[in-house]
Amino acid sequence: MRLPRLPDGSGRWVLLGLILLPVAFVRIRSALMSDEQHIEARILDALEALEGRNPRKLRRVFARDYVDEGSGYNRNDIGRYANGLMAPGERYRGSLVEPDGLVFVDHSPEGVKPRTATVQVKCLIEHRFKTTEFAPWWDLEFTAEMIREDGNWRIHRTSDVNHDRRPR
Repeated sequence: MRLPRLPDGSGRWVLLGLILLPVAFVRIRSALMSDEQHIEARILDALEALEGRNPRKLRRVFARDYVDEGSGYNRNDIGRYANGLMAPGERYRGSLVEPDGLVFVDHSPEGVKPRTATVQVKCLIEHRFKTTEFAPWWDLEFTAEMIREDGNWRIHRTSDVNHDRRPR
C-alpha cells in the first residue's frame, strides 16, 4: 500500500515544520517554567557539567563578575579548578541532597531589574578512579546569590562555602 503523495512544493514546508516543532516546544516549556525551576535547572546544569567532564559548561553557570566571598575565587579560578578536576582516569558526579538540597531564601520583587535570588545549596560530590566505585568526596554547602543576565540565571556571588571540608 502506497502513501498518498503530497502536493508539489509542500515537502519543504513539512520539513521546516519538523525542524521548528522541537525548538518551539523547548521555548514554550522554558517560558512556562517559574524562576525557581530555572534556578534549580541551572544548579543541576553545573552538576551535570562536572559529571560530563565539561569545564566550559561549568564555567558558564557563573556570572562574569562572580566572586566567592570566603576565598576570593572568581570565574577564571573556577575554570582553572574545574580543568584540574578533569584529570585522566578520575570522575566526579554531583547530586542535590534530599530533601533540602535547594532552599530559596530570598527573591527580588516582580519588576525589579536585574532579577536576583538567594538560595542555599547542599550537594554531594562523589569521586572515583578508573578502578574504584564512586565514593563521597565533598559534602558541598554554600549560599548563592543568583542573578538573571542575558535571559539566564547565573551564580553571581557565593558565601558560606565549606572550603575547609573540601579534600585537597
